Amino acid sequence: MKFKSLRKWKNKEELEGLLFFAQRLDELLFDFTLDTYKPSALNAPFLCLEALTLIAEIEGEVIDRNNLKHVLEELEWSLKKDLVVKRLIDLDISDYILLGETDSLQNVKIRLELLFNRIEPSKYLYKTFDLIFESIEDVKKKDINFLAGTLITTLINQGYHQTYLHNTVEDFFFYGDEETIDSKLDLHKLFIHFRLEKKQYEVAFRVSSLIKEISDSCEAFDLKILDVKPETYKTEFKLHRDDVYVVSADVITYDPYKAREEVERRLEKVKNLYVLFHHKKGINWNEEAFILCKTAQREFLIKRPLGPMKKGFDLKAEKAAIELNRFIKNFGLASSSFVKFDRVVDFHGSAIANEIVEYQLINLWTSLETIIPANSTKSKIANIVDSLMPFLILTYTKKLILRFTSDLMNWNSAIVKSVLRKIPDSKGLALPERVLMLLQVVENKS
Repeated sequence: MKFKSLRKWKNKEELEGLLFFAQRLDELLFDFTLDTYKPSALNAPFLCLEALTLIAEIEGEVIDRNNLKHVLEELEWSLKKDLVVKRLIDLDISDYILLGETDSLQNVKIRLELLFNRIEPSKYLYKTFDLIFESIEDVKKKDINFLAGTLITTLINQGYHQTYLHNTVEDFFFYGDEETIDSKLDLHKLFIHFRLEKKQYEVAFRVSSLIKEISDSCEAFDLKILDVKPETYKTEFKLHRDDVYVVSADVITYDPYKAREEVERRLEKVKNLYVLFHHKKGINWNEEAFILCKTAQREFLIKRPLGPMKKGFDLKAEKAAIELNRFIKNFGLASSSFVKFDRVVDFHGSAIANEIVEYQLINLWTSLETIIPANSTKSKIANIVDSLMPFLILTYTKKLILRFTSDLMNWNSAIVKSVLRKIPDSKGLALPERVLMLLQVVENKS
């Protein structure tokens, strides 16, 4: 947070809890934050919903019951540490979660339905708002940290786009033109944006004129083809050569980024259906979309936000070339294992090339299933997780040390170097190695 402007903040010393909350929200929503400091994919309400969905699939004989246990265990773990849940339920957690394999599926389902009724997302969200105010008032940073994370998890799972949340948080706390922040009560103005109120949007893309060949099919996806920009659009949005406008006039969602995403998904479906019947040419479009919020009469021009596959760690081009050459040299191309690995490379490449998250997940999951040996004593999910974890921990621990070292140097490089020089037997070691010694050696705790 060293590089964030605090020009909007008055009386920062008296707003320590609120400032910490603002900083954590910004960190949670930043695309390249380390995984440790990102929001969880699911929290208690959505883990409960996932368990109920899984039970429905088990009842329909779509999936084996063995896959339910690890979901219930994760739900139980989540419930035990959740500050919001503790304020919403009136029974012990053990009364809601049945982990015994002999328990009937119906009993497990009934108790989960009772639990979900107590912690369903809207109740959970508004209770989270209340607890955030309490924790900020008392400057309980541990609680603020948890509540900030579970707030973002809830909003994203409810349907808000991460980019919208990040832009809203940055505008409110750091860069926007709104009035200054001088009271904890100002937080009410931020939460107004997150009240689960959907708006009506109109979304327009500039698409290659080839789509006119299937104009009738587009109507089935609520997509209308226009040669001229609607007069209601005030923002400059000119067509490129041989393009047309494709408009969806009634998109109901929480924010303009979600509206753009929904309409682009429809375009993707139309494109893929067209390819079923015609392989030589494909429909394409400019990634910049025009969005009109009909509810608030506001206009936006929004490009495609950065996708998940582009947020991961990347080697620099020169380093990547060296690593590839080393890999090709040492990996036996004639070995039988290369055939399997070759498929994994193809799946990974397909995931990178595709912008639709679901397609990316399918390709990545298939690659994991391909490369990890089966284990008949475990469920497929448990086997993949157990097989991956040692490798993830090995690389992630190193990443944490490198990032921590970088953060220390950004904070105050002179002080950090002075301290690290005093560590015994560290001559000739790189800074990250010295930091690791500082963290691990008992004598260095003081």
